Amino acid sequence: TCISSTKEEIDIILDDLKRKGVENILALRGDIPVGQDPKGEFKYAYELISHIKKRGDFNVLGACYPEGHVKGRDFKEDMLHLKLKEEMGATQFISQLFFDNNYFYNMLEEKEKLGIKSPIQAGIMPVVNKNQIERISSLCGAYVPEKFIKIMNKYEYDKDALREAGIAYAVEQIVDLVSTGVDGIHLYTMNNPYVARRIHENINTIINSINNRKVAFDDEKNVLSVIRKAGINLPTFCYHSELSTYGACRMCVVEDDRGKIFASCSEVPRDGMVIYTNTPKLQHHRKMILELMLSAHCRECTTCKKNGDCTLQNLAK
Repeated sequence: TCISSTKEEIDIILDDLKRKGVENILALRGDIPVGQDPKGEFKYAYELISHIKKRGDFNVLGACYPEGHVKGRDFKEDMLHLKLKEEMGATQFISQLFFDNNYFYNMLEEKEKLGIKSPIQAGIMPVVNKNQIERISSLCGAYVPEKFIKIMNKYEYDKDALREAGIAYAVEQIVDLVSTGVDGIHLYTMNNPYVARRIHENINTIINSINNRKVAFDDEKNVLSVIRKAGINLPTFCYHSELSTYGACRMCVVEDDRGKIFASCSEVPRDGMVIYTNTPKLQHHRKMILELMLSAHCRECTTCKKNGDCTLQNLAK
């Protein structure tokens, strides 16, 4: 967070994170401490995001608000701020908690209209006691549906029952979100491992169903075609010849169950193949290839210089 930190303090933290090999940073404005004035060098999260991107090769995440920021003037203005965060370098977002999925879906519609490409993880918080929901609702302004209020009132004096009912409500939200293709789920567990474990137990079968897809293939000539048939989009610039400095771009690499990495566009599919499309090893490989492509492209390309718009960098986002 930046609201209570000077630029110098932020730089010290960034240098320390870089030395320790940290690659991902969630950049937030933060709440103004009670009885204190902000130090004033970073008033908004987008300013912090821009500064972090200038200071090092970090992957920066930002926050977004399905119901609008509690101190914002209106929802559409909030969405313009979200677009600005992306323009400043944020590559993905985590949403504020919400208890009505319709607010999240409405935000995704606005995101699409504004051309925001970065994925958004839905922020879900299993509420395990009534005081917790009342405090959180007052802090962030989250709407509490009548259905949820009834659950709180029904089990208010039974601690264990209320905890399980709160977890069940969160699971219902997650199942609905996952079924509509949400980019990810961020659990606000408030350092409660029991809640995290119970959520995982409840949705484990659903997650396995998504992650362990069996795909039949007919006349597909390569593994990439089979992966696309399964509805999975791999990053690839193969069809943009001016961007593929080395012929095949090798961004479409996948990993098999023996740990071998290969380009899916040049591998023939076989019965019983086990393919992973987004392991840490693959993420590192794609990052390295993209850096090489950007470096070579920026040296040789003349088109971008003419129109001031880099096709590769736009695709990379």
